[in-house]
Amino acid sequence: MTNDEVTTQHIWVPKVRAAIMDRALWLLYIYRSLTAAFPKDEVVTRLRTAIREFGHYKGRKDGADFSSRKWIDGHDIKGSKLVFDSLLVRSEGVNEQQMGFCPLVEIWKQEGCTQEELELLCDIAMEGDRGRAEAHGMDMELEQTIARGDKRCRLVVIDKAK
Repeated sequence: MTNDEVTTQHIWVPKVRAAIMDRALWLLYIYRSLTAAFPKDEVVTRLRTAIREFGHYKGRKDGADFSSRKWIDGHDIKGSKLVFDSLLVRSEGVNEQQMGFCPLVEIWKQEGCTQEELELLCDIAMEGDRGRAEAHGMDMELEQTIARGDKRCRLVVIDKAK
């Protein structure tokens, strides 16, 4: 990040969080609308499939030499570390992002989501990261989530042995 980006984070971090919250509301309202018309299990399956495909798209954009380390480093470079109030843990072949704030969960709570909806919507949204990892032949584990009541989300990305 540039010095300018760091010094203006008080302006752009809230704006990025607001944009993420808008997308979280899309998911919530699409989910509620579809489950009012179709069986919940079918809706959940279709949403998971669509969002995982988005992850595959992101994976294609990453390039062939992508690794778990580059994934985590990207959060520093793009500034999303600040948006999610993240701690980044780096090591050889296993890297993680520990997020202390989730704009998605925040807005879902404000919209009165039940605990079941929070956990489900969070897990559906995580299909994007699962798809991205899958596109690179990596494993991705979600060991803790704010949606489940943990203090931090722990997203662990693991390179597969080549």
